[in-house]
Amino acid sequence: MNVLLYVFDSLRPDHLSSYGYDRETSPAIDAIADDGVRFTNAFSQGIWTAPTSGSIFTGLYPSVHGGETVSEPLSPAAPRLAMALADAGLTTGCISTIDQVSGFRGYDEGFDEFVELFKTYDPDDPALGKALHDEVDEWLAARSPDEDWSLCAWSLGTHTPYVFSENTEPAFTDPSYDGPIDGSISALKSAESDD
Repeated sequence: MNVLLYVFDSLRPDHLSSYGYDRETSPAIDAIADDGVRFTNAFSQGIWTAPTSGSIFTGLYPSVHGGETVSEPLSPAAPRLAMALADAGLTTGCISTIDQVSGFRGYDEGFDEFVELFKTYDPDDPALGKALHDEVDEWLAARSPDEDWSLCAWSLGTHTPYVFSENTEPAFTDPSYDGPIDGSISALKSAESDD
């Protein structure tokens, strides 16, 4: 059995074609949804990464797993998905692009390999997405064909600030837009509904 948990931090389903969005924004995700299972009633346990990531990794509410702020680690008593998968005989790995999913906060427990890309790359660096995918490719290539594995890849590509390399034409923008919003957090905080 192989398990790939790919987390698109802050991705909204209402902007994915497979969930009814009228623009073709997500062809790869749509292809997976067409051939897989698509959940329509999945709910976050918080409004930001620290509490929700803890719930994903433990199956517990934030008030129980303890990691409700960026400085709080998960409770040592909280069960870990990675530990259950390792106990079932899977090789486990995690590649994180955000410090809220870190060894400091106790997320590394149960993983055979835990890579913290946020220690090497700034979250504003457009190269972070490629670095994540390179790490995923490398990790998967190191698995033998008969090996059971589980890999978590935590991506910041859909999280503010929305940074694109200079030669990228973002699929989520309107080329005719000439307003003040540039994708930065400060600009997004002052956005009007038309923006």
